[in-house]
Amino acid sequence: MGHAVDQNLLSLVHQDMKELIKKYKKTEAEQAAFQVSLDQLGKEQREMQTAFSSLQDQQSSTSL
Repeated sequence: MGHAVDQNLLSLVHQDMKELIKKYKKTEAEQAAFQVSLDQLGKEQREMQTAFSSLQDQQSSTSL
């Protein structure tokens, strides 16, 4: 009887571990996609800051 219970418990733990690994991999993939988006936003922000600085420089030079 005890052996069957141990096997059943082991089976449940195994299923739980498989599910946890599956969720972890999904979360890891989502995080990687989020990081790519974040990197792209950072690049776009730097480009906008450069353009803004350029416009400020042009405005400063025309108001002199």
